[in-house]
Amino acid sequence: MKAKRMLLLLIFSSFVVFQCQAIMKLFLENRYGAPLMFKVHNNNKTNPNKPMNKQETTLHNQNQQWLGTVPCDATKQTEWVNYLEIKTAHYYSSYVSLEKYLDQICRQLHMNKQHANEDAVLVIYPSSMMSDWHIEIEWRRPTYAI
Repeated sequence: MKAKRMLLLLIFSSFVVFQCQAIMKLFLENRYGAPLMFKVHNNNKTNPNKPMNKQETTLHNQNQQWLGTVPCDATKQTEWVNYLEIKTAHYYSSYVSLEKYLDQICRQLHMNKQHANEDAVLVIYPSSMMSDWHIEIEWRRPTYAI
């Protein structure tokens, strides 16, 4: 009887973790010090609360933008952020892919279940022209506000 309860508890907790992952959101946050431009591939063609699919969007300094869901749960595939790229707002800059950060978020999620109830935030920090982008992944509870 005790083994049966333990098995049911394990199944239930696995289900809860899976469900939490299914609704995990992905945000982009600008701490760069100047406006940024980004394009996201998220299959959105109608929801005005998140950026439209492949459309160039401006993200002002100290702002955060919901992009869609983390691409880990196949049942939410239509809401996935499949690709993300950023650039400075200068006309001469070109887009840089953030695909490796999306992959890193999925790896962290699968290896560390403590992030199951948190949203992923890609934070863009100041960097110089001579160095790569300074980008960090932060995990935050859904009620967090900047």
